[in-house]
Amino acid sequence: SKKNLFSSPTAAMSHVPASLAQLMAEMRLTKTSIPASSPSLSALVAMEPDDRKHAIAGLGLKKVSQKSRLRKRIEQIEKNLSDNPEKAYAFYSKAVEDSKGADYAALLRLAVCCEDGIGAEKNHKRAVQFEIEAKCAPGYAERQARMLEAALEAKTSEIASWRIHIHFQNEKGEGVRTLALDEERKIPEKTLVRHVIDSRVMPVLKELKWEDYFLWCKHEKITAQTEFQDLSYQRTSDGKVDIYCLNSTNKPKLAKETTSAEDVEC
Repeated sequence: SKKNLFSSPTAAMSHVPASLAQLMAEMRLTKTSIPASSPSLSALVAMEPDDRKHAIAGLGLKKVSQKSRLRKRIEQIEKNLSDNPEKAYAFYSKAVEDSKGADYAALLRLAVCCEDGIGAEKNHKRAVQFEIEAKCAPGYAERQARMLEAALEAKTSEIASWRIHIHFQNEKGEGVRTLALDEERKIPEKTLVRHVIDSRVMPVLKELKWEDYFLWCKHEKITAQTEFQDLSYQRTSDGKVDIYCLNSTNKPKLAKETTSAEDVEC
């Protein structure tokens, strides 16, 4: 019989595998090949319990007991990492390195660590760079597209059509780029604005080598909690909305209005 990897239950509990494949091998769940679209171990650790349960259900494990065991083991890993910030930082750093920068979930966790000083020195600029790298990863854009598709299918809130234009302005207020997001998009009103625009904004920030950024819709700040319904009064009758991305704390210089006040939906 194969000798146990760990000398005690405590050692097994504190051990954090480097990847989902390694974790499943250690748990002898090797008869299942992990689908290419599966989330990374970093992503599973960072998920809310319901999302994690759903993600584990998509791994192809046949038995309920296997899914339950895997879920409980990931919960152990989550607790272990939350109790050991330095260990968590090392784990996410290794996940980024092993994935050659593709593990966006690990990059987003590193961004939080640097922003809040968890397991690493507080460093806002570094946090922003981790966030930009994460949201430039193809897997991040694919996940956001799937989330939007699921929200449209669920019809949990009113759906409106939007034509989103993003204007990038430097610290002098000069326009350096304008991005028109493809065609008109149908978006549920309770969708977070950042969930739709970030995968398009971040590659531009990377190209411009900006160290920080601030998002506005005219003179209203866009935060992580801003929903599309919060911007609906600024949307024109044909669905157009102007979003501004700045690299300074200045307010944006607004693009010339092409519609009259009567054209704006309130």
